[in-house]
Amino acid sequence: MAAVLEGKERTVVLLGKTGRGKSATANTLVGSSAFVSRRSASAVTRTCEVHSAALHDQGLTIHAIDTPGLFDPGQSNAVVVKELAKCLELAPRGLIHAFLFVLNGDDARFTAEEQFGLRLLHLLYGRRALDRGIFVFTRGDCFDSPEIFESEILQPVLQSLCSEPSLDCGASRVGGGEASLGQWILLAGSRALLVDNIHRPPDQVQKLITMVDGLDETSGGAYSMEDFQAHHGALTEAQRRTLENPLSPEKQEEAARHLAGQVHSLRGEVQSLRSMMRQMTAEQNSVILQAVQSLAAGMQHQPAPPPPPPPLLDAASANMDERTPPDTKGEEEHQQAPSSDPGTGK
Repeated sequence: MAAVLEGKERTVVLLGKTGRGKSATANTLVGSSAFVSRRSASAVTRTCEVHSAALHDQGLTIHAIDTPGLFDPGQSNAVVVKELAKCLELAPRGLIHAFLFVLNGDDARFTAEEQFGLRLLHLLYGRRALDRGIFVFTRGDCFDSPEIFESEILQPVLQSLCSEPSLDCGASRVGGGEASLGQWILLAGSRALLVDNIHRPPDQVQKLITMVDGLDETSGGAYSMEDFQAHHGALTEAQRRTLENPLSPEKQEEAARHLAGQVHSLRGEVQSLRSMMRQMTAEQNSVILQAVQSLAAGMQHQPAPPPPPPPLLDAASANMDERTPPDTKGEEEHQQAPSSDPGTGK
């Protein structure tokens, strides 16, 4: 680490997509090649790194924190987001004075990945990151002067806005309504700077420091761990899940296509199953109908059943009749009655 001047310090964090020149810009700020930098589709920086330099002409020490790039083919966004959350641990005194959102000045296209990346960073650090944000455009060597960049690139971007920017436009949430690059820059107080990391003109670092110093007047103190914790304490469960598993727009589309394919396949299987069930039901109904018809036909050709036999005398009644003697009481009374005297008539 370079010598540190006593007193004034400024800590900046460089954020952005892989290949946009974050490490080269960090080297420009500290005036050395402390950060490994080369043009590559894959990220060179895998972890957060901090290097410092004493700017004697400015009378301060600058600390530059380089970060892994988003949308790196060799590293998932989830891993990068976890690493980005460590910036405050590396910041001297635990303070960040400015967030530098690094974009390619030679390519004014604001892709879906750029849009998603800014939303993700906003979701990670909160609104105060924009309050202390500066948009840094690299590839200043491609322009004859910063004024040409401002007139040909920056001003058209800002003037293309059809309405005043607002966090309601979707900048406060990942996956919400689309916010243009101009809206993002205006949300950051219209702070934008072109840097040339090839020729490194001496005045561009001074311009950046002047911007950073001005943030104390417009947005209060530096960003701290308390700001970070307060922001994360207010996150919704859905926002937490987004930070835990952030999918790029391409991955979201791929997942949506995969899900749509699964739904289509499932619908086909359901239709096939329904067709099979209808066929099986029809076959079963046909078999049952044939069985009923066959049974009915067989019953028509059978002879009539014989008449039932006469009822038999109840055995108990028959036995009772055999045990009851004949009624002879009348005959006995007739025999015992006295006969009348023929002579007397008595």
